[in-house]
Amino acid sequence: MAISDENTRAALAARYVTGAKYAALHDGTPTFVGSEVRINDAYARGLITWDAFSSDVRTGTASLPVTSGFKVQWLVIEQAADSPAQWDRALLPEQTFSSAGTYNITATYQQL
Repeated sequence: MAISDENTRAALAARYVTGAKYAALHDGTPTFVGSEVRINDAYARGLITWDAFSSDVRTGTASLPVTSGFKVQWLVIEQAADSPAQWDRALLPEQTFSSAGTYNITATYQQL
């Protein structure tokens, strides 16, 4: 069932983006224990910038530095830069960088 009250939808979106502050790229399958991710592989991490809630959607962007040879496989959304607490995660199309560069992500939170 969709949430009909606009204020409730906006509050839930605000709660999500308050916790989803950092994006981390992993070059292997991260090990998850409950809501924590065990960092046992190389990764790149960066702050997510979220836009305003509009039409039941919040969009966040991050630019993550990657090194030559870095193989992107997973995106993990984290609560803090120095904490293993994960907020969300997604399997990405595998890509190996032939030179150092930047991996740009756009994350979307949609309140239905």
